[in-house]
Amino acid sequence: MILPLGARVVSIQMDWELENANYKLQDMITVYETEIEELKKEKIELKQEVLFLKAQLKYKSLGNHETET
Repeated sequence: MILPLGARVVSIQMDWELENANYKLQDMITVYETEIEELKKEKIELKQEVLFLKAQLKYKSLGNHETET
């Protein structure tokens, strides 16, 4: 089946637009994956910091009569 010239141009244009949209979405996925990895690393660092600060607080409050109940 042979399509009229106008129909072929529209078909090619739609294919190009879909392909372009697909590339943009793939790029967005890559950006989000990178961001997720960075947030995972930050989460680990923050957990370590919280544990350190809890230990410091416990150490500094030893022997302090105001904190004993």
